[in-house]
Amino acid sequence: MAQTLESRFPQELVDAIIDAVWDASPSRSDEVKNLSACSLVARSFVPRTRSHMFYNIVLTTAEGIQRYHAMCIASPIIPAAARRLGLCSNDTDVIDHPLLLAILELANNIHTLVFHQISWNALPQAVLDTIASYPLTAIMLHDVVIPSISSFFSFLRQCSTREEIELLLSQTLRVESDGSGEDLAVETMSRDKPLAVRSLIVNCDDNSREAIHTILLSASSPFNLQNLSLTQFLILPTNGFTADGVGSWPSLTLLRDAITSANPQMLRSVEAYSLLQKPPPFLLYLPSVELLSFSLSDYPFNMLGFQPIAVLHWWINILVHSEPYNLQELKVIALFWMEEESWIISDEGLKEWERLDGVLSSPKYCNLKRK
Repeated sequence: MAQTLESRFPQELVDAIIDAVWDASPSRSDEVKNLSACSLVARSFVPRTRSHMFYNIVLTTAEGIQRYHAMCIASPIIPAAARRLGLCSNDTDVIDHPLLLAILELANNIHTLVFHQISWNALPQAVLDTIASYPLTAIMLHDVVIPSISSFFSFLRQCSTREEIELLLSQTLRVESDGSGEDLAVETMSRDKPLAVRSLIVNCDDNSREAIHTILLSASSPFNLQNLSLTQFLILPTNGFTADGVGSWPSLTLLRDAITSANPQMLRSVEAYSLLQKPPPFLLYLPSVELLSFSLSDYPFNMLGFQPIAVLHWWINILVHSEPYNLQELKVIALFWMEEESWIISDEGLKEWERLDGVLSSPKYCNLKRK
């Protein structure tokens, strides 16, 4: 039966079937069950199921490290199939576990590094040296404390990868000054820096803003944004809004600075979500964007349900200013803070929506998908 299947179905079709099964699995336990069943169909099903089943390593406990190491010794194909590594504990029992380094040396095909709830200086140098040798394409920092920015930048400069990477910053990030002499002044343009960022996703609270600025835009940062093609920003205020409702200005200032440090002709996708009520005194320049997504929020000043029309006006001005005639998709996300809430659209609001329609109705926006 297995030979019949293998002769009738090309490997590309087999891989597509397994990918579909994997995508449709609602949970990790379902993934394991479904992929295990696939691996029993035929020998040609095994490589693809193996690549999905052993793709992700998440090390959170000493017991988990011991179990995974035993699996690696029993079957060397398991660490060889790993492509994503998550270190998700600040517990010394995990970080200093004698088997951790052995696992990292066996799983040497990691493309994505995920650090979660880690204090950077707690990571042993041998661990950093090993993961710096990986062919990385993505670095993700979730709730990370960096007591020594010089140590963090040194690790990044040591990374063997020099291709474009994805960078994700989320939750609370904190960078502390260590008196290292690193130049933390903000640059407006990237120079010859080794790590070219293709995709930048920021999903943090407002307390992380200075840390993000330092990581991305300081003169000593090894990140180069010149090839940035996709960015997504969501920075929520933690200290409320000022009386004039400009509480999200700093997050948009950070987005502006990142865009300024990028090549505007390379930037294809921008998603900017905030609780902005009044627009900042500057515009974003997005001449080559193909996907633009932004939010309108009624919190906390529009409790009667009036739309933040000034914010919509600001985004329309960005379109007029940038002339992104390659735009293919525009999404306006409504953020409601009350269940079953709806907005009252004033006459002023209707004029702004009509203005947006007028701008996008230009024949120059011939690539825009209309639904």
